[in-house]
Amino acid sequence: MSLVTISPGRILRLTCPCDLASVRDVAREIRSYLEREGLNAFEVNGWELICTEAGNNAVEYASGAAAAIPVEFTLETTSTTVELRVIDHTPGFELPDQSVLPDPFDEGGRGLYLMRTLSDSLKYLRGPDENCLVVRRQRSADGPGESTADITAEHAMLQATLHTMTEEIATSYEILSAIFRFTEELNQGVGDTGFIERWLCELAQITGADWHILRLVDATGRCLAVSHTSHPTANLDPIHLDTLSTSCSVEVKAVTGHQDVWFDAQEPPSARDPLRCLGPELAGFAHPLLVAGELVGILTVGRHSRTHSFNAGQVNIIHTLTDFLAIQIRNAQFQAEKLRAQLIERDYEVAARIQQQLLPKIHPCRGRWTTLGLCESAQRVGGDFYDIIEVGRSGLLLAVADVMGKGLPAALFATVFRTLLHAKPDLARVPSAFIEWLNQNLVAELAGLEMIITAQLAYVNFDTRELRVAGAGHPPLLIAAADGTFQEVLSSGPPLGIDDAQAFDEDRRFLPEGARILLYTDGITEATDEAGVPIGTDPVIEILKESARLNLNAQETVDRFAALPRGTTTTRAADDRTLLLLSEDTALMPEACAAPNSRTLCPAVS
Repeated sequence: MSLVTISPGRILRLTCPCDLASVRDVAREIRSYLEREGLNAFEVNGWELICTEAGNNAVEYASGAAAAIPVEFTLETTSTTVELRVIDHTPGFELPDQSVLPDPFDEGGRGLYLMRTLSDSLKYLRGPDENCLVVRRQRSADGPGESTADITAEHAMLQATLHTMTEEIATSYEILSAIFRFTEELNQGVGDTGFIERWLCELAQITGADWHILRLVDATGRCLAVSHTSHPTANLDPIHLDTLSTSCSVEVKAVTGHQDVWFDAQEPPSARDPLRCLGPELAGFAHPLLVAGELVGILTVGRHSRTHSFNAGQVNIIHTLTDFLAIQIRNAQFQAEKLRAQLIERDYEVAARIQQQLLPKIHPCRGRWTTLGLCESAQRVGGDFYDIIEVGRSGLLLAVADVMGKGLPAALFATVFRTLLHAKPDLARVPSAFIEWLNQNLVAELAGLEMIITAQLAYVNFDTRELRVAGAGHPPLLIAAADGTFQEVLSSGPPLGIDDAQAFDEDRRFLPEGARILLYTDGITEATDEAGVPIGTDPVIEILKESARLNLNAQETVDRFAALPRGTTTTRAADDRTLLLLSEDTALMPEACAAPNSRTLCPAVS
């Protein structure tokens, strides 16, 4: 008895370039060949799909030099079977034991599912240089066009497969169509307040949703407020993110878990859930809107039904469209924040210029006496301030103030202080009375905002060399002389803004020969060195003494103060720092100096 079984058959061999268009031509050629071989229409349709999927796999995963090697197809037909062998030059893959229809939005897996569904046997043989996919299927015993039970079952299976694929394609088309349409609207600059509402209406039409609630994180980042809803009259209170607890709310569970939370007849919203106000029969889910892991909002969508919720395709549509919407919302918020930041930056630039213009533009010089100031803000604007007011032909009022805090609020009060300072020049010769008047006019506003101002006023009479000083919680005024002597003049009263009935004392001194008088804010002495230790007053005093001993001019002295540590590694100080210097140049001979009642103006440096 012979062990050899002979099954006469016919063989068709085809090769094509490694590209998708050529694979499609091969699939058509195989279809025509099988029609001539007598296979019925359902078999031919199936083999055309198998050939297309197998060829696509051979093309899409070929890389490098392999993409230049043709794909080989061998089709063998006998009276009972059809076998297709496809040679590919890809890295290959491990063929799973079973194939299931993948999620509509998964990138792969459909080809294997189709080929397995439409064939009796599927094998994948991997080799070092090439791989071979082998697909085999029994031929129908009936001729073409005959209606038998086998053909009917095959037809039903193929129709079901094609219906599933059609639904996937339709879903993808609807999603892409909506995204393209709204993207075009955004590109044309039509992203108005109605954009989100139109987007949600589109979503409802595509998925058949009956209702929706969209909550967005508010500007504070601490609350989820209702932005759009199909039930505007519903009682839906904001969700406070900083007080989230183990609430029974579907929305809160979705926010805290960062994942979808479903509800229907089997797992309905709790009796205390705000969603209950939408009706007794609800089915749907809450989907958190996340962009780069950051919560933007939450969309809850559903139907007025206890059993009929959304299918997988509709869920994917909701996910895709709402996630795309979240990106657009976050982008719009980012643009608004960017514009707001630009406006704030512009305001700061204007405020900084105004503040600089409020400083003395010209420093008066009287004979051998020269004034010079320095004012640096830790931020764009600050609360430090200095000013010089000419009093008659022989006097100057020196003023330095420090508003508690930094930024615009401090800068505003510094401006108010400067305005008041120039409003009462008749008090300039009596600093104690002047500072009491300033306190009475500032205390109400400062107390209302829980702010204070430290200040120091010093009146100098150059005819008599008399110095009169009054301070309000401010660092001491420093005096150094050419002979090495040194004095501190302490502030006599508390900061401005505490008590409108506060009285302030006045300290009177006479200026020594070659005097250096320094008024400054605590930003000078509280700045830290590289070790983080405050520098204190010692280096300030040493610079002032050295200036008097060496008879340094005002510019050289201020430059040395400016070189002191700022308390930061950047070019800005850690705190506002301000100083005002009055110095006497003893090198000038009396006859070379202007008469006491004359004056010279020097450029300001700040």
